[in-house]
Amino acid sequence: MYILYVGGYYKEYKKSGLIIGIFIGLTILFYIIISNEESIKKICLTSEVPIYDNIIILLLSMAISINLDGIIAIFLQKIYEKRIINQFEKKYNVEAYDYYRDILKNESPAILSYCYNKKINVEDEVVATLLNLRQKNIIEINENQLKIIGDINLLAEHEKYILNNFKNIDKKEFKYRLLNDLKKQRYVCERDKKKVDIVSVMEIFMIWMIFYILMVIPFFMNTTLLGVLVFMAYFLTFAGIAIYKFIQSKMNSVTRTRKALELSGKLSGLKKYIQDYSNIKNTGIENINLFDDYVIYAIIFDMKGKLDDDCKKIYLNMKNIS
Repeated sequence: MYILYVGGYYKEYKKSGLIIGIFIGLTILFYIIISNEESIKKICLTSEVPIYDNIIILLLSMAISINLDGIIAIFLQKIYEKRIINQFEKKYNVEAYDYYRDILKNESPAILSYCYNKKINVEDEVVATLLNLRQKNIIEINENQLKIIGDINLLAEHEKYILNNFKNIDKKEFKYRLLNDLKKQRYVCERDKKKVDIVSVMEIFMIWMIFYILMVIPFFMNTTLLGVLVFMAYFLTFAGIAIYKFIQSKMNSVTRTRKALELSGKLSGLKKYIQDYSNIKNTGIENINLFDDYVIYAIIFDMKGKLDDDCKKIYLNMKNIS
């Protein structure tokens, strides 16, 4: 699970123990509920091999618990991440700017956006990047034609990717390249992968259960009247894999560094300045001569107003650019 500090494995194991404890508790609870269900109880009382019936009920209880534990883990994950990140940001006491007027021209809009709100909105960031490259005289966009007029060798990898693939942007590839650029420039750092990953631990439970149930299905089906519960346990366990893969996809692999937090403070001040001293929300892209710099930040800060439809049109029309 997500962690920001180095060393101190105690809290990591404590959190893992909590998830495993919930899994064990839920398994016991469902075992009691299922074994006391009247129809199940009646079959078990008349069974010639009650030990097999108990094993089947236990497997089904574990299968249900694995799925519920996964859902609970999502919420615990978010709570834990938020608490640790708040501690990290509080530790560095990043300077807050009431107003910040300087245009941050050294970094791409996509990098600024991630440092500001930890989100990657591909459509907005692609449009903002193209506008930014146009203002830097790296490209020209005239009458549905994009022409490179500057040196692209100094651009970040995600910017080069946009220029080379603007007709067919793969969002996953764009995010991958952007995160790599953020790491290279030390705006984010990767979590310690050596820490105990509870998702992997629970997946081991699932894999073990799937193979075990597959091996015992033929035997149990001939020795117990509860054989149908074996199939239920199998399918529920298999469904748990999708849940845990979803958890993994939502786990933050990186966190913003102090450098990014300081930049975020400046961007917050710039947002206040744009909100209070510009009319950007009421301006379309065709009328941005006075706001050539600020329009990019309006996109980053999601203050687009009338720009929103214009940005969508630019993104959708990129396939028509030659």
